[in-house]
Amino acid sequence: AEYMGQYLFYMEKKLEVAMEVKKELTEQEKILSCALDAVQKELPNFLDWIKGSVSEYKGKPAAVHPAFFGSFDWHSSVHSHWTIVAALKKFPDIALMPKALKVLQEHLTPENIKVEEKSVSGYLKEWEVPYGFSWFLMLTGEIFTWEHDIGKLCYTSLKSLEAIILKFLTVWLEKLKKPTREGLHENSAFAMILLYEYAEKIKNPELIQKIEKKATEFYEKDATFVDKAPDVNFLSPSLTILHLMSKIKTNEAFLAWIKEKPWGVVLKLEPAKGDCMDPQKSHLIGLNFSRSWSFFTLSKIIGESKAELAEAGAKHYNYSIACLPTGGWMADHWIASFAMLSFLSQKYQD
Repeated sequence: AEYMGQYLFYMEKKLEVAMEVKKELTEQEKILSCALDAVQKELPNFLDWIKGSVSEYKGKPAAVHPAFFGSFDWHSSVHSHWTIVAALKKFPDIALMPKALKVLQEHLTPENIKVEEKSVSGYLKEWEVPYGFSWFLMLTGEIFTWEHDIGKLCYTSLKSLEAIILKFLTVWLEKLKKPTREGLHENSAFAMILLYEYAEKIKNPELIQKIEKKATEFYEKDATFVDKAPDVNFLSPSLTILHLMSKIKTNEAFLAWIKEKPWGVVLKLEPAKGDCMDPQKSHLIGLNFSRSWSFFTLSKIIGESKAELAEAGAKHYNYSIACLPTGGWMADHWIASFAMLSFLSQKYQD
């Protein structure tokens, strides 16, 4: 009997260990884990494809980008760092907190950011306006509003680069004559959404006014709600416009604006099937997340269509979150950020 009792105790403990090992990560843990893995993976890297235009590149991305060397390309590394900060702010008790804090401390140092400034004022201004630079300001705004000692240190490191990038994007916004509507990096509405969120966080009313003026000029009377077959898009041209206009207008003004517009066609959009191994088709996995982010955002404003919008958001989100991480670097190096946008918009009011 004593032997049997010891045996059963042993088997019970073995089962507990096995269950712990197999314990599924929460959605926020999956997203954060994906971003952490990405920012620490240096190769392969986009610099290998354009090394002729980056004279200081010697086959080691961290030599050129000591802060943002991972995630295949600069903008993906930047917004993956945003994902890490956003997760730590919203889930301060998350199990990955120590690892994530260590990564931020190692990457976002004054010395590293000084090196990054050279690239931003050099080759990056040809590649990252508006997309990557808008994401950088999104990161900066997230850190600025983070009440944590590490956050304060990181913001001190980023301030000088923030000023440089803000200047580039302010000029871009002022000189923009017509919007880019394609669902890729150059999309003007998406960049303005990120800029607007940054401006709200750091309380920059001048930048807010400039975005409101430009968005009104572009979309007040010329909003198109027809998305072509996505192919390689990771943004919905229609939903980004609706999303942006919902931010720059009061709820009442936004509802009046959409009243006579055929915006309801976006509810017919179905989740896209992507390929995590393909550089272009992997965009479709992110498209589902970016669509759901906008669907959830709009569901909090358009009361009469709240249920339909929330259902569309959940359908798109669930389609892609089920395969995160995808196991394909062409998706996993960037996808977590769009998953986080959607997750936070679905679960939280702001």
